[in-house]
Amino acid sequence: MSFIPIIEGYLNEENYQAIDLSTETLEQLNLDASVEGELQNHFIQQAKLHPNKVFYGGYLEKRNLYQGKQLFAENEIRNIHLGIDFWAPANTGIICPFEAEVVVSAYNEGVGDYGGTIILKHQLENRNFYTLYGHLSKDSLQQNLKTSHVQKGNVFCRLGEASENGGYVPHLHFQVILELDENNQDYPGVCSQNKLLFYQKNCPNPLAYLGFKN
Repeated sequence: MSFIPIIEGYLNEENYQAIDLSTETLEQLNLDASVEGELQNHFIQQAKLHPNKVFYGGYLEKRNLYQGKQLFAENEIRNIHLGIDFWAPANTGIICPFEAEVVVSAYNEGVGDYGGTIILKHQLENRNFYTLYGHLSKDSLQQNLKTSHVQKGNVFCRLGEASENGGYVPHLHFQVILELDENNQDYPGVCSQNKLLFYQKNCPNPLAYLGFKN
């Protein structure tokens, strides 16, 4: 499968650099990602080592990024990430990877939530699946009304500022979902250990869908 770019201006796989934000790695670095500014400083330092790269990673990564956020500890602790994050500045354009129909365009407000959220429906080889885009700008929602068509290769949304993306360092949460079920506003992007088997089956590794070799 050929590589499919997803970040505007970064069209080849060599433009992307994997990064590990797991609990174990951040503890080794003595970095508390729940403290405002620490994660941003980490990215600044990494960018000096890997200039002009988009950092990405996080599929099934156990993270401490969500500590202190009520959203992830209401019934049980949720700290296993189900998508891939692509870290880029606010207002960076996101490229549609496949022909698509918009099925969700919603603003999920609150600390730690998605902020601007779009879910697309795709059909490949007579098989339907969905992709979720979280932490977008509010303006992206106005441009992507439900049932509208999005062409493959088009920039169809943009990343939001921390003030509109749930309070995070600007990035895209990209997730593949096989069955959307009854979710019509969003879909969980982080799960608990108890529910990992279910979500791992329904949310396969997004990098395989984008043709990443590494």
